[in-house]
Amino acid sequence: MLSAVVKPLPSLFRLPPLSSSSLSLYLRVSPLSSSYFHSQSPHPRRSYSRHAFLGDHHLSCSMPNKPLRVAVPLSGGVDSSVALRLLHAAGHSCFENFWNQCPWEDDLKYAKHVCEQVDVPLKVVHLTDEYWERVVSDIIEEYRCGRTPNPDVLCNTRIKFGAFMDAISGMEYEYIASVHYAKVVHPPADQTDSSSVLELSQDMVPASALGKLGSPQGSMAVEPSPQCALRLGAKGDRHFKHSMVKDQTYFLSHLCQTQLKRLLFPLGCVKKEEVRKLATEFDLPNKDRKDSQGICFLGKIKFSDFVGRHIGEMKGIILEAETGDFLGNHRGFWFYTIGQCQGLRLPGGPWYVVEKDTKNNVVFVSRNYYSIDKRRRVFRVGSLRWLSGKPPGNVNQLRCKVRHGPGFYSCSFEMEGDVAVVHLDEDDQGLAAGQFAAFYEGTTCIGSGVILESWDDMAIPAALVFVPVGVLFLVSGLIVNLIQLLFFIIVRPFSKSLYRRINKNVVELLWLQLIWLIDWWACIKVNLYADAETLQLLGKEHALVLSNHRSDIDWLIGWVMAQRAGCLGSSLAIMKKEAKYLPIIGWSMWFSDYIFLERSWDKDEKTLTAGFKRFEDFPMTFWLALFVEGTRFTQEKLEAAQEYASIRSLPSPRNVLIPRTKGFVSAVSHIRSFVPAVYDCTLTVRNNQPKPTLLRMFSGQSSELNLQLRRHKMSDLPETDDGIAQWCQDLFITKDAQLETYFTKDVFSDLDVHQINRPIKPLIVVIVWVCLLMYGGFKLLQWLSMVASWEIMCLFVVILVIATITMQVLIQSSESHRSTPAKRPLQEQLISA
Repeated sequence: MLSAVVKPLPSLFRLPPLSSSSLSLYLRVSPLSSSYFHSQSPHPRRSYSRHAFLGDHHLSCSMPNKPLRVAVPLSGGVDSSVALRLLHAAGHSCFENFWNQCPWEDDLKYAKHVCEQVDVPLKVVHLTDEYWERVVSDIIEEYRCGRTPNPDVLCNTRIKFGAFMDAISGMEYEYIASVHYAKVVHPPADQTDSSSVLELSQDMVPASALGKLGSPQGSMAVEPSPQCALRLGAKGDRHFKHSMVKDQTYFLSHLCQTQLKRLLFPLGCVKKEEVRKLATEFDLPNKDRKDSQGICFLGKIKFSDFVGRHIGEMKGIILEAETGDFLGNHRGFWFYTIGQCQGLRLPGGPWYVVEKDTKNNVVFVSRNYYSIDKRRRVFRVGSLRWLSGKPPGNVNQLRCKVRHGPGFYSCSFEMEGDVAVVHLDEDDQGLAAGQFAAFYEGTTCIGSGVILESWDDMAIPAALVFVPVGVLFLVSGLIVNLIQLLFFIIVRPFSKSLYRRINKNVVELLWLQLIWLIDWWACIKVNLYADAETLQLLGKEHALVLSNHRSDIDWLIGWVMAQRAGCLGSSLAIMKKEAKYLPIIGWSMWFSDYIFLERSWDKDEKTLTAGFKRFEDFPMTFWLALFVEGTRFTQEKLEAAQEYASIRSLPSPRNVLIPRTKGFVSAVSHIRSFVPAVYDCTLTVRNNQPKPTLLRMFSGQSSELNLQLRRHKMSDLPETDDGIAQWCQDLFITKDAQLETYFTKDVFSDLDVHQINRPIKPLIVVIVWVCLLMYGGFKLLQWLSMVASWEIMCLFVVILVIATITMQVLIQSSESHRSTPAKRPLQEQLISA
């Protein structure tokens, strides 16, 4: 029994006249066994008997003999139409979603005819705005940054199994059936805690077929697997006929377990060649229709026109990678991707894009695509998501896909914080930042992440910057520390207030160098989500800043915000004791009245009380930062937190750690009389952006972060210690849910977003320091030329070594994977203040 409503949708592109109106529709199919749907519909009862040409294997991925209510995306193509008929034959009732394609009029016509065969009218759900905001806008930004995004992976994660699930959440259905060629294995109904598993599709090439496909440029090796999985090098991928294998687990690899548990893949047990035969047997009106190709939202629009319309053009040069010879001009690096051959229009080819210099708008090409850059077998992957919710136990014997296609690599990886460093068993010249790397255990897809860069992308620029910046930071830092020491001895004993005012300006001469590194060198972008009242009060009141701790540079982002608010030199923090021994920066923090803890409550309680009392007469606006999770977020620590939550019957966290509330309770109790507000900060790296680290910043590699800032009046917090602790715990439960929504649906905050512009002051400070050091260095060289000796030269070398070691210590201290590991027992790790 079926019912439907149709509604037209506005243009997807929002730029006339690029395309016709787009549609997103769904239809509902009612089961004969449902008295509810039967009572709602006047349509006659239909027979669900199986067709004679259908075998058991055709329906084995459709959960036959178990009537279900299923939502079915429908595009008007052959695959989705056959999937509908298979589910219909399996006895299920379905909601169908018609996905817009261009020209959508033809798709809708075929979809209507297919539905008429089983008496199913259509309904429409509006998803155009969501598709633009969560997929297309990100794609544009990724190309603008020189990366190559994958719209299919993003669409599946955020729209088809994200926004669409939300749109029909009020309807009675149990599964969503998709036409992807993949298998999903659900656990028995009584094992609700078990995970659903994503498997390769049935349509894999038999091993006997591989030997006939070898070529000088396309060798393939058969893996000794009973599932007949195969492995190809990058060269093999290019010469392998895609039509022979239809497996789309790559496009589904970034789903979360919540999404996977609600999916069915009717075509996962059917080979592609059989689908056409079934379309003929079902006598579908679109049985002879060709499969769609290209990017669905573009339709008949050329990709270059789409990119040019949204990003524009900027003339640049094309150079030969091996020689640096000038070959021609291009319209902008965002029109090109690694491995691209078409559209270069260069004589003497074929030419391939092998590298892009996004800062200088230079595209490097080569005719020797398969012989250069042999180090591209190691790369970094961020934004990792595991389908089971946890990383694999054995990370040394995995398979990996770095693009859609039948080719696998054997691989291993190790974690560096939230980033995986992946090692392939073969070279791949086509690794493109922004694409996804999907990981497999045998035939099981276990998750994926976004390729950030190959290993050697950062080695050379980091080395070039590391030493000179190290010398600058070392010399200027020692000068700042010496000035702080002098004023600490001479001024502080007589006037603590005057000392703090002087120290605020002195310490900024050091800290502004790190602000310059973020704003002017790495050009890291921060999207600030806050209301107008909070923005007006920034820098005008004392505040306790409470934040989650997900990345290596969270503390630096806090400094960026403090600098914009005018209180960088008076920003304070509660930190572990080891931090004050860090060369230069740790010493400057000690002179600035930071509070350092030993992570033993018996000792730290007195330290906190004394430290808070020092702030009562602070002469300037100050921010006091507190990371109540106590340590940086890593997968190991998350698992420890989840285990503890299970023991204590607490909500299990997924994106934050359980807060240690004793320090927060102590802070609120002691400073609420003179600190009027708590700034609640939720910070995360933007989806599909590389995780920022100090090493990446030295390499000049950009990233983008989202920061939500909510202001809570201190007077609104509970009065009792238990109430304050519960308030903090509830706050982090909310953060966890917010981050989960962002990672799964790409919706971060309901507050207005504000772009944080970079100020000129950090740049001026760095220029002044550079000029002073260059002048001093010039005078030193003059002196060395007169008294040159091996002792003096050795001293010069020692200075360079010390500068390098200082920067190395600073970088390592900021890395998440080097932070305090999770300890046992869990009570000691998670509850101790």
